[in-house]
Amino acid sequence: MVLCIVVCMPRVNISIPAMKLKRIDTFCNEKNIPRSVLLVRGAMSIVNSQPVQNCEFCKNPSIGKFSILSQTWDRGEIKLEKYLCAFHLNKARSESEISEI
Repeated sequence: MVLCIVVCMPRVNISIPAMKLKRIDTFCNEKNIPRSVLLVRGAMSIVNSQPVQNCEFCKNPSIGKFSILSQTWDRGEIKLEKYLCAFHLNKARSESEISEI
């Protein structure tokens, strides 16, 4: 028996052999927590251990790296790659072309 967990949106696949699954179930029964809670907490600890990039225009955490294509009168067409927060992403979308990297 192998446990497979699939989460939609950001996709997560976990495949655990039956031998390991029995040890996980024993631990969950001892601590009186559901298996899904244990697996989600483990996944979130991995995610939270990674440093989060900040927006390059403010101190807020960024939601991703974006390629910004804008045009100015003096320098012409400029292509920049920046980490942006939600506020600056919306502002940049209204002023220039944005694509996610």
